[in-house]
Amino acid sequence: MLQAAGEQGIHAWGILLDHRTRSDYYFVLSHYYKNEDQEEKSYEYLKMSADELMMQAQAKFQVDQFSDGIAKLEKLIEQDVDHVRAHLMLGEIYLEEFGDIQRATSYFEEAFQIVPQDSADEIYLVDACIKLGEIYFEDVADTQRAIVYFKKALEISPEDPFAAIQLLDTYLRLGIHYLKDIGNNQKAITYFKEALEIFPEDPEVLYYLGSAYREVDISKSKQYLQKTIEYGSSDSLYEDIVQDAKEILLEYSK
Repeated sequence: MLQAAGEQGIHAWGILLDHRTRSDYYFVLSHYYKNEDQEEKSYEYLKMSADELMMQAQAKFQVDQFSDGIAKLEKLIEQDVDHVRAHLMLGEIYLEEFGDIQRATSYFEEAFQIVPQDSADEIYLVDACIKLGEIYFEDVADTQRAIVYFKKALEISPEDPFAAIQLLDTYLRLGIHYLKDIGNNQKAITYFKEALEIFPEDPEVLYYLGSAYREVDISKSKQYLQKTIEYGSSDSLYEDIVQDAKEILLEYSK
């Protein structure tokens, strides 16, 4: 039928459409060119259709018409199952507006499985990894899986500061848990060292490493506490741990 209408016929039909159905017009053109073995042109119109649906969905979300916006994104995914941003946006809507962790996780994980087509897709995949890491750490209490996703975010984008901070925070909180709640200093040290690999001069990580080594290796405890003072003294944020580090070192000197 598309071939019978021809390119001019399809364009003539498109002129009659308003913006609400413009995505359908682009999608039809995408199929037409695909059947004509013009893959590049087919992809171009598929992307235009997706962009149109994305804008329509965002417009719906801005006026709290979430069901309509979700329908637009679901239609987009029907047309292009590998549209990373659509999966990511659906996950965010279900998480932030409906508190549906299970459905949100499903969309984020689907986004995570998609092979990125360009640098923009990679950025969205980093977002999906971070969202999954946050969900598994905060809501599901699966810290090991959270670490996997934070690490994956850094693999995709090694310079992403937010992914690095999230991973460091996860290691730090795990270390503190093993140190204070369980009393397993060796396990705590393992996690603190992982955190230190990310930010070698972080005063808080250095302080907790020094604290964890107090019952394991006094010389290493002194080493990390001295570094806590060295890197933390110039920042009032670390005033308390710097003071505590000084007091512990004073005890060692007696």
